[in-house]
Amino acid sequence: MMKLALGISIHNKLAAEEDVAMLKESYHERCDCCGIPTKGVNVNPLWIEDFGWKNACDLCFLTANLDQIPSIDKGVFIFCPKLTQQEVNVLCRLSWAVSFHLEKSKVEIEVREAADTLSIIMSRLTKGASDARSYFTPAINDVDSNVAYMNLMKDEEYAQRGLIYEHLRWMPDEEVFRESTRWYATEVFNQISIHHLQSQVDMFMNRISKG
Repeated sequence: MMKLALGISIHNKLAAEEDVAMLKESYHERCDCCGIPTKGVNVNPLWIEDFGWKNACDLCFLTANLDQIPSIDKGVFIFCPKLTQQEVNVLCRLSWAVSFHLEKSKVEIEVREAADTLSIIMSRLTKGASDARSYFTPAINDVDSNVAYMNLMKDEEYAQRGLIYEHLRWMPDEEVFRESTRWYATEVFNQISIHHLQSQVDMFMNRISKG
């Protein structure tokens, strides 16, 4: 399984012209990392160790380039061994899109039920911030502190950062992704069937509820 690791741009490979051209040819209007549809929005070239160059949505790209988050509010690091970073990213998109629709219009009762379950899931993810502080240090939640720490790493240390960050996930701030959330909520979420939404939410609930 392709692993999306927390990282910063100074240690990442830069895409050459031929890499960008190859990505354009292989682009299938989905993020290669989390799988969300990306037709109509920008994708970014992202090097994934052992998997090569991939087309990444803004959320997945910034996961690996935390120092480029365009906001003071950068989110937090949480302890979340039961979900991959890609799954956390998908959950955030889904939760933000559901909230967008609840604020803007009348929705089916099934969507409201899914929203209630998503609220429980997101609350449990948020609790992962305090879990991280318990297992590590109070500063572990702070994105800027971790970016500064990664900046100090030598290349060989950075390559082994998974020894520290293996079970940590980035929980982004919604405000940073407000534009793409509006697009996702109107262009993608509307195409998701109620059955598929419920099955996705139930799957995530089962994942985080296991032992």
